[in-house]
Amino acid sequence: MRTITTIFLSVFLVLATFSAVGQTESSPISVIVKSPVVKISSEKSMAQFDKELRRLNISNEQLYVLLLAKKIGEKYNLGLSLMGVTWQESKAGKFGPIGDIKAGFGRRSYGVCQVKVRTARHMLHLYPELRKYSRDGFSTDEELIVALITNKTFNLDVAVHVLLSLRNQGLTWDEMMEAYNLGHVTKHPSRFKYTREVAHNMHSRPLSVVDKGSI
Repeated sequence: MRTITTIFLSVFLVLATFSAVGQTESSPISVIVKSPVVKISSEKSMAQFDKELRRLNISNEQLYVLLLAKKIGEKYNLGLSLMGVTWQESKAGKFGPIGDIKAGFGRRSYGVCQVKVRTARHMLHLYPELRKYSRDGFSTDEELIVALITNKTFNLDVAVHVLLSLRNQGLTWDEMMEAYNLGHVTKHPSRFKYTREVAHNMHSRPLSVVDKGSI
């Protein structure tokens, strides 16, 4: 019976994963028009913005994820930081939604910000408002994993609350980035590769273009 249940859950997660990967997004221009995050001054500027996105090879889905990260993160003054994290973790959805495959079920990383189940559970405990994404508050890990994979808003909201919880502990920005990746802080967080890469992402051309909404 346990084997059948395990097989069923595995198939369910695979289908959910393919569903998340296969989702189609609006064209970049229509996403921008509907977004309160990016302000484009004119139709000509919008066309230039769209052209620049194509030149940088930013897909519709990546643009959507970055705009969503900006919108969610800015509530806590972490918009650009969250954009940098999701770009580092999954290139804003370009990479597959499941990381650390060899770690085994329940210990892998999921979604656009590569959040682990244990981390998500801790955030749900610290910030009960995150339970609004589930009818029963994520009573099972299976439901939580599917949500982390398929619901980008939830994934980003969990991730920004991880950063928020670290900042509330008095950590510096470098320490926050290191702790997000490692789960702890070392003696020299500014030298940590992940920290330097996220900082680089935040000032890279792709994120600068999306963040400013102009070229």
